[in-house]
Amino acid sequence: MLTIVPSIILTDDAPGPHTEILVSGITMPGVSTNVVPDPSITSTTIWGTIIAGTYAGITAPTVSGVWSRSTTAFATTPASLRSLTITNGSSGFCYLCPWTPAVAGNTVVISASVRVTVADARQPRIVVVAKDSANVETIVGSVSWPSTVNAAFTTLSNNIVLPDGTVSFRAYIHMNGVATVPTTVYWDDFNVALKQDASKITIQRQWEGNDVAIQGGVNTEVLGGSMLFYDFAVPFGVSVSYTAVTSDRGVTKDQGTSSIIQVDVQGVWLSDPIVPEMAIKVIPDAFSFRTKTLSREGGPVRLIGRQTPIAIVAPRQAPTNIPFSILTYTNLQTFALELLLVNTDPIMLRSSKDHNLPSLAYITADDIVVEYLDAPDGETSRTSMTIALVSSPGLDVLVPIRTYALLPAEMTTYGDNPYVSYLAQLRGS
Repeated sequence: MLTIVPSIILTDDAPGPHTEILVSGITMPGVSTNVVPDPSITSTTIWGTIIAGTYAGITAPTVSGVWSRSTTAFATTPASLRSLTITNGSSGFCYLCPWTPAVAGNTVVISASVRVTVADARQPRIVVVAKDSANVETIVGSVSWPSTVNAAFTTLSNNIVLPDGTVSFRAYIHMNGVATVPTTVYWDDFNVALKQDASKITIQRQWEGNDVAIQGGVNTEVLGGSMLFYDFAVPFGVSVSYTAVTSDRGVTKDQGTSSIIQVDVQGVWLSDPIVPEMAIKVIPDAFSFRTKTLSREGGPVRLIGRQTPIAIVAPRQAPTNIPFSILTYTNLQTFALELLLVNTDPIMLRSSKDHNLPSLAYITADDIVVEYLDAPDGETSRTSMTIALVSSPGLDVLVPIRTYALLPAEMTTYGDNPYVSYLAQLRGS
């Protein structure tokens, strides 16, 4: 389960009030969840008694294998050193980790530093066993150790992809003893890790019945076990929560939901929906947002033979013809406002509920009038416009820019019929 913790950041400077969303508990390619060897195993085996028959497709142990702390005096003996001893002519398994939940397509990474002290140790190996929903266990991969005497430790590793139907896995040591002497394998730095392949993450914001992905949070590449996102469009004065979903190739891997927060801010903020740094706090005059028009297309249609017309109408559109005037008190404020209005359309508007507007809206304006109220020496100005509420900008409504300059190169091979020029394409010759 993903953990999502939103924090409210209040500021009077760009990018304005916003939230930081910390998502943790992400498992991603290259950042693995370590499966710790079972600490309860000291000098016992998984079997307890001798088991006849076969296990996971190979011959079962004939005697116990022993997991214990090594007492062999190498030049250095780290505390984590372990050994497994198999008696004469026998074979054995010893499990290295408990059953761990997994799904098909997950990757198990196994590695260890190993040393074999008896010649012809019959290739001891670490095997990965997958279990399905019917509790059928199958060896799905392994890494084999050298069958010759090692003068030093050797690091071995392997990546094993779990097959269809997998519900859990476990790693074992399996070895066959030589006929005449006990066989002992020593290992250190043993590690089993599970890659759950969460390659993408999406963050959604919920408020007042809306559910919208935040900027920078749509199928974003997973970069770590914890990731920080920013919501520069968080609405003011309403309950807000966030959800996060990780996925890989369209398959959901994990998800989570945050607690509810509320950003209580008075006033009005205008900003570029794409460039958060272009954001300013503005002061509307007393006549702003006093009226609005709810227009629609269509109307009554008169038909021959009917005394009363019929109504053929479209749904009413979002409010238009909303007066909006902004006071600025320095030339710098006026310039910043004009820069935003000239370069951004639509503009994101966030306001507290006392302004008769949605807490989060996108607006556009036609003509903009700037009045210098105390010219020539003063700096107070009023910027007036009539605004309309519009849809938020998104990839589904963006139109790619096409230019005539692009056409000749694209059209010379149209329909697999090459032409020497765009004009030749038009002529068909």
